[in-house]
Amino acid sequence: MKRVESSTAHQGVVGESSAKAVRGYCTVKIPESLARALDAYLMDEDAELRGFRSRADVVVSLLVGFLEEQGLIKPKLKPRLEHVNVYEEFVLVRDNLLDATVEVCVDRSRVYCRYCLVESCVHVEYALS
Repeated sequence: MKRVESSTAHQGVVGESSAKAVRGYCTVKIPESLARALDAYLMDEDAELRGFRSRADVVVSLLVGFLEEQGLIKPKLKPRLEHVNVYEEFVLVRDNLLDATVEVCVDRSRVYCRYCLVESCVHVEYALS
């Protein structure tokens, strides 16, 4: 089987309608019990620390890891987190897993992630590193 880049692996599947391929996503159905377990995990502090905000965030992360282990997709060459810029009141952090640039606010009394909406997460830890 042909290996593909993990960054492009979830951008469309052969045989999908052209409308879905353009958007780059498809629907996958999972048992309700797994959906409930994902929802419970998303309420846990660990999910916040890892930057997971939705079922899709968790599922994509797990699938990419599994498919990389199986040799079906190549690992991303980019690191998960990258510093974009530092300003007086905030730090911009690029999260390549979530495909988002995250603003981490810094003031005298606290540090706060505007993406995760918490004071302690992977983005805050990285911004302070």
